[in-house]
Amino acid sequence: MPDISLIVYADMNCPFCYALHERLLDLGYLDQVEWRVIQHAPQCKYDVNDFQTRNELITEVKRVSDIAPDVTIKVPPARPNTGRISKILVESIQRYPEQAAKFRTLAYRALWVDGLDFDQPEMVEKLRDASGLAELQISGQTISTMNRWQKEWEEGDFSRNTPSLIVGGTSKLLGLPNSDVLEAFLEGNYAVENISSEAVCNFRPKERILIIADEINAEKIAQPFSSEHEIIFHYDEKTASDIFLTNSNFDLILIYTELATLDGYTLCRIIHEQGNILTVPVMLITENRSIDNEIKAFKAGASDYLDINCPIDIIKVRVNTFLRLKRANDLLEQHARLDSLTEISNRREFERVIHIEWCRAIRTSKPLSVIFMDIDYFKQYNDFYGHLKGDQCLRKVAQTLLKSVNRSADVIARYGGEEFVAILPDTDSNGAAVVANNIKYNLEALSIPHEESCITSYITVSQGIATILPVHNDKMERLMKVADNMVYEAKKSGRNCFVVKNLNEEK
Repeated sequence: MPDISLIVYADMNCPFCYALHERLLDLGYLDQVEWRVIQHAPQCKYDVNDFQTRNELITEVKRVSDIAPDVTIKVPPARPNTGRISKILVESIQRYPEQAAKFRTLAYRALWVDGLDFDQPEMVEKLRDASGLAELQISGQTISTMNRWQKEWEEGDFSRNTPSLIVGGTSKLLGLPNSDVLEAFLEGNYAVENISSEAVCNFRPKERILIIADEINAEKIAQPFSSEHEIIFHYDEKTASDIFLTNSNFDLILIYTELATLDGYTLCRIIHEQGNILTVPVMLITENRSIDNEIKAFKAGASDYLDINCPIDIIKVRVNTFLRLKRANDLLEQHARLDSLTEISNRREFERVIHIEWCRAIRTSKPLSVIFMDIDYFKQYNDFYGHLKGDQCLRKVAQTLLKSVNRSADVIARYGGEEFVAILPDTDSNGAAVVANNIKYNLEALSIPHEESCITSYITVSQGIATILPVHNDKMERLMKVADNMVYEAKKSGRNCFVVKNLNEEK
């Protein structure tokens, strides 16, 4: 068994992390893995009445069952908090590693097989006794270690997804890898280093709430829920609109209406003029509640309107209701951006992202590349093997394309039928050619049989690359048209190849 260097950042209440744990255990590699415990969603409580979380659990467990049929997993009644179990696990890892491994296995299975709440003290004691662990005092070193791991995960290039892996000290892998990829890494085969996520836990980390108010009232507004959510305070309403232009990563915005220079109603209206955060609920908090002001609040686009002196429990319930709605909307939006067959980005998402990257490339004066790809002789493949095999082929090609890009900013999308497209920000024509070559190489390694192909015995793609350093006068449509034309040039050149065009060389 080869020595490996594998670091895993994982949460205990993530089904994808559990499945990875079980696969590593089954393969006999778990004792070589440095398992760094983090909290993906520290706001969790074992609430069987939280139907939104329950629906997310059902979706995630089904996904894990589909991609990891070798792992026994059931949908638990709820998703527990992992604070207590994580501290015990990290303390035991440092002091009793052999018992810690057993404790971790038993805890994972208690939730994902038996559906038990391992956050309950009596359940923790049962798991501790069964794993042979003595009673533990949580040391300051353990808390420091946990904080360091959490910071590494939150600030690293993991997009706050779980599980997150670092292989060999450099290669990163987000999500639960399929068995072939996992074993290739474990066996020391780093031929394919650029691995993207096959399946990640999409459950949100701590929700982010922006509070815009004077300092005294901001603390008062935050008091009911400051321990459960990440609170961002902003006291200067005059520059608040700049936040919405540069950062829309909020789950809820609370605005005190009696601001010093710009009233909360006007600020609410400004927020809703920023199209990128229309889905973020805005609650107005006031000391001067009246029917006229309430009408004014809702006309300004507020989702709710509350008296600052109303009972704390009412504020807390209202806030949690809107956070659940925001999570549900985010889940719907995520599904709307995915191609249902291949489970990669769809054309709608491609068009959204290419517009963002085009504007960013102009602003930063960085190159932007796109690759259009067309599976060679795919009609003949469908005619010979049937459409069910054709669908399987599309899914395999899509996942291989994902594994062929280099960075989290790169996007692979299904453009339509057997056509795919890659968006490569801050990438010149040479860099795009490297990606195209990775795609060609990885499809060769995949070797999907294609007896009806006129060029090879396996599935291949023709690729057209277009690169530009755009300026304000340029048209994005020109970039797309050139990339599409280059696909046809690749087909004329014999297929299973790529043709590159740098638009700036034409000027």
